[in-house]
Amino acid sequence: MRFPVLTSFLFASGLIGSSFASAAGVSLLYFNDAHEIAPVDKGIRGGAARLRTLVNQVRAGQPDTLVVFGGDLAGGTLFGEFRGEPMVEALNLIGVDLANFGQHEFDFGAAQARKLVAQSKFPWITSNLTEKDGTPFNRLPTRWIKEIGGMKLGFFGLTTAMDTSSAGAEVVQADTLEAARREVAALQAERVDFIVAVTQQPVADDLNLAAKVPGIDIILSEEESETVTQISTVGRTVVAKPAGNITSVVRIDLLKKGEPVRVSVLAVDERVPEEPEVAALARKYMDELDRRLGETVITTTVPLDAGASNSRVGETALGNLIADAFRAALKADVAIMQGGGIRSDRVYPAGPLTLKNLTEILPFGNQVVLLEVDGATLQAALENGVSQVDKLSGRFPQVSGMTYAFDPKAPVGARVSQVTVGGQPLDRSKTYRLAVGSFLAAGGDGYGVLTGARMLVPATNGVRDVVALADYLRANPQVTPRVEGRILKR
Repeated sequence: MRFPVLTSFLFASGLIGSSFASAAGVSLLYFNDAHEIAPVDKGIRGGAARLRTLVNQVRAGQPDTLVVFGGDLAGGTLFGEFRGEPMVEALNLIGVDLANFGQHEFDFGAAQARKLVAQSKFPWITSNLTEKDGTPFNRLPTRWIKEIGGMKLGFFGLTTAMDTSSAGAEVVQADTLEAARREVAALQAERVDFIVAVTQQPVADDLNLAAKVPGIDIILSEEESETVTQISTVGRTVVAKPAGNITSVVRIDLLKKGEPVRVSVLAVDERVPEEPEVAALARKYMDELDRRLGETVITTTVPLDAGASNSRVGETALGNLIADAFRAALKADVAIMQGGGIRSDRVYPAGPLTLKNLTEILPFGNQVVLLEVDGATLQAALENGVSQVDKLSGRFPQVSGMTYAFDPKAPVGARVSQVTVGGQPLDRSKTYRLAVGSFLAAGGDGYGVLTGARMLVPATNGVRDVVALADYLRANPQVTPRVEGRILKR
């Protein structure tokens, strides 16, 4: 059954008094990207305690409400220190009815994802993630049917970008369109009134799904932005993408057959009071996070120089270490870390290095993203990086997976030579997977040449820079950063 759509926008402060509060039929509340239990942006937006308040308000006016979580609650931010378990605890209190996986549930391996499922008081589904033998991951159902409010609703779940997770060969990502066609056919055979796809994939893939697989009424998908909610349609299929970090909730009211599907966006911000029980839970874990910031991540055997004057003019041991961490985090061919992003301007002596120290070194909270670039673009990026070396510009490129030489006396744009990738000469027509911070990917520090690159892993699916560094150090406790000739100054 397909329905027309009526779209409107509501703010949390006006929720109870709105005409949607007592809507007949069934309401869906959808959110995803629950990396942070506490509010973000200096407390202005987000927060699991505010989310519970919203859910309670909606359910008070509409008992036939289903709360759907779209995935991503483990790694990616400093709060990922807890591997997603506090968020499951919070979602249990909130009363989530159904969850689908994002790739971040697998940031700490398949075993941790299984543990998160075991701790959940709500069901998880997956329609395209399987074990190596082809059975559904963790033997979970591939679809979920719920009879509520006189309607029969059918859900299935799709997940992509598993190659950026730590699931390895233990989890197989099957074709999404093939899985969707199978699940839609099965749900149609069950004569459901609405078919809902819960997906973790970019908007282009969602639009393609709606166009290629008839019968899907609603697609509830991952965020495209940390601040903007996106609602679009393909024919009569609604595609909803709430803002990240639990900063908005999409509400969809399913009314009687033939009547419009009503879509509204509920802001999760400072106007929403925090529910006390979840707020107390958040405080407990944030206090614990503060304690962990002082814990030793690694004991170094060499000093690490975070001085600005060094990282902006040539290769440094710390620059190599950070670039190596970026490359490892997203399994890239090469990585670039701009020297100006390495802060604190101090030397860390050999010995204990804490998470707080790492945050001092990388304080800006950039996400590591993955781009597909050709060799010509990579060379142009390096040329930009050395174009203002005489001015101690922050754009100077520390690198991993590659080497290059530069002549600061040569004309700007013709300073870089002898570029190699993986020990082989750079091929200007070949494509490479490049890991960089979100600042550079957006053209910061003059890296505009990267803005036209194909985004393989966007910021919303990437990993925070300091988390990438900490994870790399924990995985490689014997690492001894050094200057090794990656960058040759002529």
